[in-house]
Amino acid sequence: MRRRVLSIVGERWRHYKTELVSEYIYGPSVGARPPNPTISDEDWAQFVEKKSTPAHQALRKKHQAIARKNVTPHTLSRGGYDRLKEAKMKEKTARIEAMSAEDSSTLRDPPSPPSRHELWKDARKKKGGQYTTDEAAEITQKIVS
Repeated sequence: MRRRVLSIVGERWRHYKTELVSEYIYGPSVGARPPNPTISDEDWAQFVEKKSTPAHQALRKKHQAIARKNVTPHTLSRGGYDRLKEAKMKEKTARIEAMSAEDSSTLRDPPSPPSRHELWKDARKKKGGQYTTDEAAEITQKIVS
């Protein structure tokens, strides 16, 4: 439980810093100070100075270039493939248990883990069932056929 809470706190902290950088250092409110009373002027000046260094700018550009190359983004968030695999296994287990309930005379083997291509396809589906990009849909068609 403690580990999960600390993980969530860390995730939210990183997201908050990203919002500050996007809004107040590179975004529409450049030069403004965030309306958060818990951030002291000294802390804000240090944060801006750190995020304005040439090393950080170069790192930011590098990561932007890498992100631009990702034409098939997944929708897994921080749970990643592990959580998707776990959900698929629960789904398969429930399906097997439902079939076993109908016919109690047969024993069922545990489900096999989902294959890599199944996980890849499901990772790039939105909640509505459509794929994140046209490229992801094309690759899925190639996998299926």
